[in-house]
Amino acid sequence: MQRIPYPVLTPAQEEQHARAKINLSKIMFLLPPKILAGMSAAGKAMLFESPYDPLLRELIILRVGYLSNCEYEAHQHRVYGRQMGLSDAQVEAAMAPTLGAPLTQREQDVLRFTEEVVVNVRPSDVALAGARRHLSDSEILETLFIISNYMFIARVIETSGIPLDAPGVIVSNPDK
Repeated sequence: MQRIPYPVLTPAQEEQHARAKINLSKIMFLLPPKILAGMSAAGKAMLFESPYDPLLRELIILRVGYLSNCEYEAHQHRVYGRQMGLSDAQVEAAMAPTLGAPLTQREQDVLRFTEEVVVNVRPSDVALAGARRHLSDSEILETLFIISNYMFIARVIETSGIPLDAPGVIVSNPDK
């Protein structure tokens, strides 16, 4: 049930929302315009312009959605992750209580790191070392950005109570 109503959009906001289409983008118009613009630019860069492994990014987002009990996030990124090339088994494994096959050791180590960041804020030395076996320091920081961005989004979704999008409406690059 929606707990915070969508704002009444200006014509310019309606046009902008028509490019993104997902319910999440509509509730975000409650943010001050400069904050929304900055977040939109960062989100676009993360999803569509970063050299970060897109499949690993989607597994991280799925894990954050699972750990945050955010069905909307999990719903969106199940579909998007599959479009990016994740198998059904990988998608489900990222959202299982215990990590294991068919996830690779790299994926499991990064998702363990993700889980500890979400649950404990500061990951253990073991979890950090596991992630660092596979990721550069720059990629560790980008992993933290992905985790924190999707933790924020999950909290916006769950607090506002926005409904799932209609079937077939998923995250897309608004510039295409």
